[in-house]
Amino acid sequence: LSLAAQRVPLSRERKVKLLTRQLFSDAYAAAHPDEVLAHLGRLGADRAGVRGVLQHLTASTVHDTVRRLRSVQAPTLVLHGRLDRMVSVANAQLLAERIPRATLALVDGAGHLPLLEQPLPVRALILDWMAEQGPLPPGRPLSPVLAAAEPWTRVFGLQAGAARTWASNWHPGR
Repeated sequence: LSLAAQRVPLSRERKVKLLTRQLFSDAYAAAHPDEVLAHLGRLGADRAGVRGVLQHLTASTVHDTVRRLRSVQAPTLVLHGRLDRMVSVANAQLLAERIPRATLALVDGAGHLPLLEQPLPVRALILDWMAEQGPLPPGRPLSPVLAAAEPWTRVFGLQAGAARTWASNWHPGR
């Protein structure tokens, strides 16, 4: 069982160690311990409440948009740390394979937060990718019905996504 399931209280030091291992590469954590603590402090200051955590867990487990990835019209840069322990590189590869006009950029030596670990190389990656894209043509317009419904998707996005996922599980051919 996980420590959370066993309700084992964790010391601050243990929490820091666990989070550091999940979010940062070992090399970065060893070379920049003060920066890691500063980053964790900022992340902790913006920590979601119980409701936010539950909504995130629900979105992570119920809201499945994989079937809609092929409908993404914009060029997309999928940026991922090669040493990410929180989200598998296979997930980034799946996104890049399914999104038309996607480019996969794996950041060597970076964990889950490549922009924090390697800001200058990541900045260069993003700027180079953007320069390659050039001016973008407009995307396909939404149908009148979808255009009218679009503002409501912002309000009910998670609920609509959960309903879509439920429907696609019952109708796999759709």
